[in-house]
Amino acid sequence: MPTIPINPETEAQAVNLQARHLLEESQLDQVLVRVDQKTYTYFLETLDTQPSGDGFDRLMAAVKPWNG
Repeated sequence: MPTIPINPETEAQAVNLQARHLLEESQLDQVLVRVDQKTYTYFLETLDTQPSGDGFDRLMAAVKPWNG
């Protein structure tokens, strides 16, 4: 099978395009939010709080699709 010569400029552009795509893809999963210390502490406390309430109880009692 004959090989097709690759134009170095085109190859470099393809590599750069792929690198840019990978960089953009990785940045889509990241968000930076700046807050003061009080807000940050409240946020962490909220995350650490045990969930409760009727909605949570219904969710935990629901039939899991993987259990049938």
